[in-house]
Amino acid sequence: MRVTEPGALYAEDCRRILPDLEAAKASVAGLYGTPTGRLTLTAPVLFGARYVTPIVTEYLGRFPDVSAECWYLDRVINMMEEGIDIAVRIGELPDSSMQAVRVGRVRRVICAAPRYLEQRGIPQTPNALMEREIISANSVSPGAEWRLMQGARLCAVKLKARLTCSTNDAALLAVVEGYDLTRLLSRQIADHFPKT
Repeated sequence: MRVTEPGALYAEDCRRILPDLEAAKASVAGLYGTPTGRLTLTAPVLFGARYVTPIVTEYLGRFPDVSAECWYLDRVINMMEEGIDIAVRIGELPDSSMQAVRVGRVRRVICAAPRYLEQRGIPQTPNALMEREIISANSVSPGAEWRLMQGARLCAVKLKARLTCSTNDAALLAVVEGYDLTRLLSRQIADHFPKT
């Protein structure tokens, strides 16, 4: 058996191309072996400042050819439209083409300053909250409806928000000063209300 002329030309082309292909593969492996470029990420304001920033600075220390841009916002953004690589969000992922990985759990808590509770008392049931005014933190309690458990039953309580804040830290500061009740995530209030 002999190789045909087109077969011989094909074999010669392969012998010429294969070393170039191997060199290209080695180049790509080296290029992507160490991260480089810009990383853009987003997280909620308080969570980002407290938990994400230390991770990002450690990452930047390990990979000097990377720069990072951190968008700490208490609103959900469109990752594709705004060019975000990673988003850390707290809550359920709506139907989406995005992929999510659970990294932890938090719980929502109703909080008030001790001074407020001394003056106004502690509400004992969800319905008792309807007599109170609240501070609404838009990103956690949009509108002024809280879904709470009463025994084994979930009930929605419509509340009057006398103060609405666009960030959780503003709502937290108002509560710490003794102004009304709010509902935030347990990790957001841990430094101010350590018994949660």
